[in-house]
Amino acid sequence: MMLLKDRSNQQIYMENGKLYRAKDVFNKQIAHFPNSYSGHYFLGKIHASQGSVKDAESEFQRALELMRERLEPKFELIDLYKNRGESAKVI
Repeated sequence: MMLLKDRSNQQIYMENGKLYRAKDVFNKQIAHFPNSYSGHYFLGKIHASQGSVKDAESEFQRALELMRERLEPKFELIDLYKNRGESAKVI
C-alpha cells in the first residue's frame, strides 16, 4: 500500500484532476496516521472542491486541532463560512 508522505505526490493527484484517487489515498493515510495534518487538510480541500461542505469543514477543523499555528485551514474555514453566509463564524 502506498501512503503519500510528501506534498509533491499529493499535489500531483490533485492537480491532475484525479480527486477520486487522491481522496482514497488520503483516507488510507488518515486510517494509518489519524493525526496526519496533511491528510486532513488535503482531504478537506477535496471535499470542498466537490461541494461536500460539511465534510470539508470537519477535515479543516481536525487539521486545525492538530496544528493550531497553521494558517491554511483557517483561511479555508473562512472561505467556507463566507460562502455559506455565516460571517459571524469568521470573527
